[in-house]
Amino acid sequence: MEFTQKAISLVLSIALYRTITVSLLALLAIPVHAQLNGSYTIGGSSPDYPSFSAATTALQSSGVSGPVVFVVATGDYNEQVTLEAVTGASATNTITFESASGVSTDVNVYFAATSSSNNYVIRLSDAAHYRLRNITVTATGTIYSRAVHGQNGLQDLLIEGCRLTSSATSTGSTSAGIYLEPILSESVRIHDSYFSGGAYALYYKNGNGAVSGTEFTDNVVEDSYNGVHLEDLADVLVTGNRITNPARTDAQRALYLNNCDAAAASPSLVANNFLTATSGNRVLFAANSDNLRLYHNSLNQRGTGTALFLLSNPDVEVKSNILHATSGYAADVSSNPNLDMDYNDLYTTGTYLTRYNGTPLTDLAAWQSASEQGDNSLSFAPQYLSETDLHAQAPALATAGVFQAAVPDDIDGEVRGDPPSIGADEYSAAPLQPLA
Repeated sequence: MEFTQKAISLVLSIALYRTITVSLLALLAIPVHAQLNGSYTIGGSSPDYPSFSAATTALQSSGVSGPVVFVVATGDYNEQVTLEAVTGASATNTITFESASGVSTDVNVYFAATSSSNNYVIRLSDAAHYRLRNITVTATGTIYSRAVHGQNGLQDLLIEGCRLTSSATSTGSTSAGIYLEPILSESVRIHDSYFSGGAYALYYKNGNGAVSGTEFTDNVVEDSYNGVHLEDLADVLVTGNRITNPARTDAQRALYLNNCDAAAASPSLVANNFLTATSGNRVLFAANSDNLRLYHNSLNQRGTGTALFLLSNPDVEVKSNILHATSGYAADVSSNPNLDMDYNDLYTTGTYLTRYNGTPLTDLAAWQSASEQGDNSLSFAPQYLSETDLHAQAPALATAGVFQAAVPDDIDGEVRGDPPSIGADEYSAAPLQPLA
């Protein structure tokens, strides 16, 4: 009996040993990929990865253990790229895709979408800690023409020095340079980039209420039907941009802000922008946005619409802006309970200069009386260099603004005087002569 029990125990031990051995051998047979860390090449001769897609596949399978930079060789890349969450990525361990030459036009990623399901060249989905620098993204589709599309969660994203091109004829939301519709997002920054075409240059609406860290700075937008659309965001920073709608009467706004609340201690800032529209709509539309500061912007409405439209903003300051309209209102203002609006230039060649709480007002004196605003405001033609180059030349505006510590420099990086010029550009009246 004792011998039988020992034999059974021995057999079981051998079986267990074999099972463990087989399991270990199976684990050893699974390939283990080292986490990415450092610099890698895409394209060119003898690259680490032949394409963007190959690089993103490696990211997903390996993760990262430090900052990763993909240096992209000069060339055209006909592909779709999806950037998703990567194991190990963080604010320190960022993931960058950048042109090897540092010149955005040397690297062109392009794709022609044919339906809503594949409407992107680069898709950001649950993406965090990515950097796109100095590359061109071209959506070559006609109707479905989104260069960059963002969905689900987006966090800590930077697009810098890029060119984003979409259909020049589409007016629908299926066409955009950057179209972001996340469920939740935070810290999305777009700097020093160029946008051409599209129903929107940037459409960004957060799906889960206001989020912080939205920046759109020092960008150039040309021929975008709706310009820049920002909604349900917080702590918005929009500075140093040149945004121009196409010269067609059905084009919409240059800049739209709605439900972009901010804390009183860190208000949203829209400053030093050249904004041009050609329509019966508005150049700058701001509604339902608390703690909003509009300083030193130059607006040009070359159609029949309004330059500045303000509706139901609980606390808004409007200082040192040029609000120029052709035949519409320089400003249309309603239901802004804590409005502080002064040191602006309001000018139109139309019948009515402004509208306040639904009442059209013919001149500056009528505006000041009805709104109890603008004691230090003026009404002069700004003498822009052109319809889209909004460097003003009117001598009366050269030192008629009020200094704002939040805007120490102008759109060209020149230091502002005290008192400063009205508008985005700081200039001297000394060498200028009034128009005859």
